Amino acid sequence: MRQLSDLRQEERPSADTRREPAPAAQRHDRWADRWKRRIRRGFLAALVAALALYVFHAPLFTGLACLLVLDQPLQKSHAVAILGGADGDGAYDEAVRLYDAGIVSQVLVFQGSPSRLTRLGLYPTAEEEALRELGERRLPLEKVTVLRVEGGFAWNHVRRLGEWLRENPEAHVIAVCDAFGSRKRALICSRALEEQESGRIRWRPISDRRFDATNWWRAKQGVLAFADGYVRLTQAALCGEPPYATTQCTTEEYERRLYDHWGR
Repeated sequence: MRQLSDLRQEERPSADTRREPAPAAQRHDRWADRWKRRIRRGFLAALVAALALYVFHAPLFTGLACLLVLDQPLQKSHAVAILGGADGDGAYDEAVRLYDAGIVSQVLVFQGSPSRLTRLGLYPTAEEEALRELGERRLPLEKVTVLRVEGGFAWNHVRRLGEWLRENPEAHVIAVCDAFGSRKRALICSRALEEQESGRIRWRPISDRRFDATNWWRAKQGVLAFADGYVRLTQAALCGEPPYATTQCTTEEYERRLYDHWGR
């Protein structure tokens, strides 16, 4: 009997040997449960973020747009420079308003290199358009000064404005431009001009009549202008002046570069 009981005890597994590793199915279930919990948490976090964005999207989007806009207090100046306006004539309205209010006594407009449509006579030059628009607003045309610019890029306009400031060392200028491009143009001024010249420029942003910084996301044009403003501001900040900003190539030069690149 003792031998039989000893034999049964030897055959009975010990406490250590009774614990076998979990089957593969159980391990897979635990792994799946963990991922389900993670997915639920991620979904809840995304839902809360979407709800917060929906509730607070107006102040958030407005704050992002305000980073593109540089609006400085007005002060009596010698001239207002039209560097580009909202959707066409907004800058002319503001220039005439400043002149009628006695804040400025002169208007500066820029004439860059004519486009191909202008050379074909299909579109007026910048000078012709500015004189026509300002004349229709009853601004005395003898108060308009046209600054010739080589090329049609913002860097060239800013340099030409700097030359005018050097020719008029006591003058101060109010620069009128589109709202979402004002920060970019101010950055270009700080890099292209001396500090004593850029310090005499005050910035007056003009909002598009279809949208502004408080509702740009409600219009397709506003979304495009917002995206374009950030792209151009980033390009000016990181890349500086583009290599093609000095001159505008002719049709022959364009065709020659095209042929040289792709072959005949």
